[in-house]
Amino acid sequence: MNNTTNQVKSLYTIMSDFYHSELNKLHKGSTVLFSKHGKLKQVEVDDLALDMEALMKKAEVKKKYVKAFFSIIIEALQNIRIHGEGAEEKDLKPCYYIVAKTDNSYYLTTANFIKEQDIDKLSQKVNYVNNLSPEGLKEYYFNTLSEGSMSAKGGAGLGIITLATKSNKKLEYSITELENTDFCVFRVTTTVNLTEE
Repeated sequence: MNNTTNQVKSLYTIMSDFYHSELNKLHKGSTVLFSKHGKLKQVEVDDLALDMEALMKKAEVKKKYVKAFFSIIIEALQNIRIHGEGAEEKDLKPCYYIVAKTDNSYYLTTANFIKEQDIDKLSQKVNYVNNLSPEGLKEYYFNTLSEGSMSAKGGAGLGIITLATKSNKKLEYSITELENTDFCVFRVTTTVNLTEE
């Protein structure tokens, strides 16, 4: 087993520890609907979004909330597959997700590795979108889309903005630096409240 394989195995172990810690400190009154840690394949992203859509429709959740949460799942998990670190192949990137509900909301918590050098850039972006009004978010989204600059990984920088526009609550996030590695754990929770604020 080479050093790269050892490193990936170690990162899976670290992510597993974060996942179990997250489950242990869920908000009081939360019910976990789906969760997983480890690798994430495209078919799992699609299946999760469709399963949640069916579950919310069965619970007679308003269509606009179902549509918003469906988009959040697709966007958040695609972000991990495209932008996550820790493995070259999209299907092998260490991560976790937890889909949960309360009496009046559905939320998705995801975590993946980012490079230490990207902390400031990512923090600034999340803080920026969190401070925008709904109208400001839409304008920022379309401005970013029209600029059309693609990253080396194929994204146009819309992921965090899309999550913020689909959520009706500010994004909750944390970045945890790790010892003896250049990676950090980026965790974000995106919520759809079922009551208008």
